[in-house]
Amino acid sequence: MRYSMHDGERIVKAARAAVELHLTVTNFNSKLVERHISDLDGNAAVFVSLEHYPTNITRGSAGFANAEHPMHHAVVAAAVAATQDTRYVPVSHLEFEHLVVEVSILSAMERLSGKGKGAVAKGIVIGKHGLHVEYGYHSSTFLPGFIVSNGWGAEEALDELCIAAGLGGHVWKSPGAKLFTFTTQRFREITPRGPVEEITTER
Repeated sequence: MRYSMHDGERIVKAARAAVELHLTVTNFNSKLVERHISDLDGNAAVFVSLEHYPTNITRGSAGFANAEHPMHHAVVAAAVAATQDTRYVPVSHLEFEHLVVEVSILSAMERLSGKGKGAVAKGIVIGKHGLHVEYGYHSSTFLPGFIVSNGWGAEEALDELCIAAGLGGHVWKSPGAKLFTFTTQRFREITPRGPVEEITTER
């Protein structure tokens, strides 16, 4: 399902509101924000990313790789989780006004298959595809833009994906690894609290 620009603006504003209230209000009730987009039907796979403006330094990114929750719940939960991304120093209320909020809505996962690592890598289009790996209880997800921003090729991205999942870098070559690609629809603030745009390319 693709969302309209109007819905994208509402989704981003809800994510920002969730971040702000989580950082500033004691006993934040997520339903206060969720109700503003509760009319968006269906479950959705969503990631929320926070970046410092104007440096574009990532301050956190979190979400759901599969459509396990209703859109209104997924957006708010992902936004709150992004402030506590353990890869970064927790987001402070003091920097809230300097953050740009971005929401990525993921397509359904498509299983990557092929004989040999070259065939698997050829199924990945850098700039278009995000990546997801599952191996036992381990999993990790890279958004398309994250892969591009790091300058990785397909095989290097797969190595890093496995490392992020707590696995060895080359585990994606194992028969037990399940690899998936997906695409995203991205809505992003141009400036903190500013207009929202839809990002149509990852390059």
